[in-house]
Amino acid sequence: MIAIDPSPSMLGALRDDAAANAIDNVHIIEARWPMPDPPTGDVGLMAHVGYDIADIGEFLDMLETQSARLRVAVLGESAMTTVATLFWQDIHCEPRVRLPALPELLALLEARGRPTEVRLVDRTPPSFESVDEALAMARRQLWLREGSAKDQLLRSLAAGALTERDRRWAFEWTPTKIGIVTWSPR
Repeated sequence: MIAIDPSPSMLGALRDDAAANAIDNVHIIEARWPMPDPPTGDVGLMAHVGYDIADIGEFLDMLETQSARLRVAVLGESAMTTVATLFWQDIHCEPRVRLPALPELLALLEARGRPTEVRLVDRTPPSFESVDEALAMARRQLWLREGSAKDQLLRSLAAGALTERDRRWAFEWTPTKIGIVTWSPR
């Protein structure tokens, strides 16, 4: 398996998970896709990266060129409810731009003449061991500096939104759907 990602922290998490599960056949490339001289393979996978790619056409072209048998995309059924969605307006005093998700990818693939298969699976909302862990994730999604005035506002909003179940904390407990889209070469 070849994993390509521009984020050192995401690749670090992949390395940790692979090591914890004794998976030793992962070759990691720190790069942004599309990239010069990309690797080729049997299956191409894009997981939760289609939401904010400005030139999605170029991205998909390379995915299709470099994967011989199958392409797989994993995206939220709709713009996922996140902490950013819940608090953006209150924190930043402007509406949050809705990002494209599964319906937009399916429309694009249809417009490109790609027959697809779609499977929807449940996505359990993230939960956290502590309120501090939940707030740390919220700060990342909202682009907040700890201790700032906006962070204080987040703390106030979170106090009314976080709930506990079985010693875990969450901003929401309602499952959503993730779409797994597959398509083959024409």
